[in-house]
Amino acid sequence: MKNKRFKMMMSAICLILVTLTGCKGKQTENPASESKTETIEEANVEIEKLMNLDENNVVISLDKFDYYFYKNNSSISTISFNIYTMKELQEKDIAVLIDTAVPYSYEIVKEEDEKLEDLTFMSYLGVNWKELYQLAVKEPDKFEERIQTYSQKYERIEKVPVLHAYNVSIQFDLQGQDFATDIISEIEVEVDGETHKIDGGNITLDADFTLEREHKGMDIDSLVYFEVPFDINKEGVTVLPEYSFTATENLRIDDFKISHPDFHIQSMELQIEENGNVRNEKLDSLNGVEIAKGACVTIYTTVQSEKLADAFSYGASGLQIMEYTLKEEEEPQTAYSEFIMRTRLRAFDFYGHYIDGVDMLSYYYDYYNPIYGY
Repeated sequence: MKNKRFKMMMSAICLILVTLTGCKGKQTENPASESKTETIEEANVEIEKLMNLDENNVVISLDKFDYYFYKNNSSISTISFNIYTMKELQEKDIAVLIDTAVPYSYEIVKEEDEKLEDLTFMSYLGVNWKELYQLAVKEPDKFEERIQTYSQKYERIEKVPVLHAYNVSIQFDLQGQDFATDIISEIEVEVDGETHKIDGGNITLDADFTLEREHKGMDIDSLVYFEVPFDINKEGVTVLPEYSFTATENLRIDDFKISHPDFHIQSMELQIEENGNVRNEKLDSLNGVEIAKGACVTIYTTVQSEKLADAFSYGASGLQIMEYTLKEEEEPQTAYSEFIMRTRLRAFDFYGHYIDGVDMLSYYYDYYNPIYGY
């Protein structure tokens, strides 16, 4: 099903890229300055001239955010992001401070170090990804020669830079005590004695929103999707985690909506498996769709967000809500699943964007195929 959500790249591109990168994925182009753009004929790369490698540099992978958590309906009220540093730290060197009356806790986990990868390196060199894509389509032999040249150049880097990675997970305790709805607009993160502010949005801790969820007449496959990556594109269009269930009664879908106010439904894809047969439909709305007892249903919802379109890194959460009626009882019901999503890129994609001013989006916009991850 997933591959139906994206346009297929030409098989020639996929096969060639696998030989270079395995199945890694994410990159872009470099308009930071013309001095960083080099011709592929040059022999060696002095990486220090391409990158700011100051040991005190710190990068946080969360910039813009709009999280919605509900006291009466969220089973998980957690956000997470990564911190990348040139200098290795201890977990105790990182602290989080949030101005809120709602109890919260946080956990710092040291993750595996991440090195500068070949595709990110190509963005540092100023690769024109749109042109390279066209070369792959029209002249695959020349494309392969070009790719091999960049690959050999990457292999000649004497010391490939490495970033130390730390995952920060913040958990809000919405059940610990009564509270009025709180909107958090800033997170302070102290890294090795220096304070960094994440203030590009809001975390809404909603004490008033309430939905009944009995899931009568259905078995839902997953009630919570956590750490799901956003699709990356100029339009801010992304596919939410699948909403899957098995009908244990005959039912009719009355409405399907998203609780996040900035997520606007563009289209929906409905897959129904029944009596060994599978049918797929693309719909603007699910209103009135009838589901027979025993049918396995999967809904893929494509949404558009202006805030996602405008952000290099973005985090958000909400509910996918289905209102339906049990046909034999004509009894209205509500079911929902939760999603928590954020932009997931390679460490040096974040570093190139925030520290060196390199265009790390051109790769995704003009070249990257989300099906294959490169």
